[in-house]
Amino acid sequence: MGENILVIVVGLLILWVFRYLHTNQHLGRIKLDLMTDAGIQYTSKTMLEFLGEEYKQKLPKLNFGDLSKHKAEYDIDLVFGVYVYDQKMIILDIDALKKHGHNINYLAEIISHEWKHYVDHLLDITYETVGVEMCEQRAHRFAKEGRKLIMKNIELEQ
Repeated sequence: MGENILVIVVGLLILWVFRYLHTNQHLGRIKLDLMTDAGIQYTSKTMLEFLGEEYKQKLPKLNFGDLSKHKAEYDIDLVFGVYVYDQKMIILDIDALKKHGHNINYLAEIISHEWKHYVDHLLDITYETVGVEMCEQRAHRFAKEGRKLIMKNIELEQ
C-alpha cells in the first residue's frame, strides 16, 4: 500500500515539474548551471533554428568553446558569445554562462545578439563598413526583441 502511494506521489511530482517547465514563462528562468552542456547546445541550436525560420535566413555555423581569450579584443571583462565574420559562425562559451549564473532567457538574448551580427553581415553592415558602435547598438537592440520572440514561440523537448 505504501509503495502505491509513493508511486502516485512521484508521478504527480513528475507531472507538476513537466507542466512547470513547459510554460515558457518559467522555462526562461531555468539556470544554465542546472543543465548539461548537451542540453544547452540543443537549446542554443533550437533557438538559432527558430530565428532562421522566422527571418527566412540560412543558419550560421554554431560552435561552443572558451572565449576568455577574446576579452582584450572586445575590451570587456566577460565574453559569452561572439560572431566570427570570416567563418560566419557564432561561438558560445557555455562554461562562462554557467559560471556566472545565467539562465535560458539570457542565452536567448546572447543568441539573438550574435544572430543580428550575422544577419547584418549578410547585408554588409559590419564593423568595417559602419563601425563597431553602430553594429553593437543594432545587435543590442535586437537582442531583447529576439529573446522575447524566441521565448514566446519555441518549445524545447524535455
